[in-house]
Amino acid sequence: DVDDAQLASATVTLSSGFIAGDILGFTDQNGIAGTYDAANGVLSLVGSATKAQYQAALRSVTYRSISEDPTNNYTLANRSRTISWQVTDANSGGAGAAALTSTLVTSTINLTATNDKPVVTAGGILAYTENAAAVVIDATITITDADDTHIASATVTITIVVGGDVLGFTTQNGITGVYTPGTGVLALSGTATLAQYQAALRSVTYNSTSEDPTVNNTRNSRTITWVVTDANSDAVGAQTSVGVTSNINLTAVNDTTIVVAGGTLNYTENATAAIIDATITIADADDTHISSATVTITSVVVGDVLGFTTQNGITGVYTSSTGVLALSGTATLAQYQAALRSVT
Repeated sequence: DVDDAQLASATVTLSSGFIAGDILGFTDQNGIAGTYDAANGVLSLVGSATKAQYQAALRSVTYRSISEDPTNNYTLANRSRTISWQVTDANSGGAGAAALTSTLVTSTINLTATNDKPVVTAGGILAYTENAAAVVIDATITITDADDTHIASATVTITIVVGGDVLGFTTQNGITGVYTPGTGVLALSGTATLAQYQAALRSVTYNSTSEDPTVNNTRNSRTITWVVTDANSDAVGAQTSVGVTSNINLTAVNDTTIVVAGGTLNYTENATAAIIDATITIADADDTHISSATVTITSVVVGDVLGFTTQNGITGVYTSSTGVLALSGTATLAQYQAALRSVT
């Protein structure tokens, strides 16, 4: 300033690109005090001080943003900020009718965004009974993202999948789903809003086509893991959420064992014991073992005898008055099948 040794005030303004969360910082010094208007992005400095002291004050002004999305989804107008500087002299020479204000000059701030991970919350528990229809797994799932309004993809995974497990999904809002039974992974794809993906995940269903979904009572539950990946609106790399889980508790329904017979034995009086039916088969959809069996002569006649030889832990007791041969002892289906085929 060619004719004034002191300045009375200054303003530092975020004149373009300003968004909520932008902060101009200043520490009071040398009689200069600062007040920041967060709503308008204006830092006002007041207090009479020398040009050198105001120069030092302006050089100390800082910028930061507390926004999680300072580039506003990488919008061109918000990728940078223009800072306008203006000072007013103290009219200490008394030469003018009023103090004079400088011409505006500018500096530039270029911003680099850091993409925040989306956040998924889950935790629902589904009670599923064998042979039931498909049921929604977790209707309480939420998705949030501090700096992205869209999601590009998601995965829903059954940890340690069992044959027959099915994750169901219906295409919606541009989101499609592909389920791979071998891995237990439902892959969703298609860019959509957070709310649309939240609705999509809340609609995912589970059912089992297996007649033994608990695998002989060894797999009574399933853990479902949910993960989403954002649409990288800040153009600095897509981010994937931390996996969260829901649980499915399964109740088995014991299926009836199926025995197939139908053989015909032609027996001649006084002949030796003969095998009754060597074609018998035993099947069970959800059990690998049999614990007992009965072989019964309908309308038994005195002298009728059902014969059996102990084998594979299976023993037999025949009651002649009722014509019932009772077999007992837990053994495999194949072992009981062999046992029944050996009855004479």
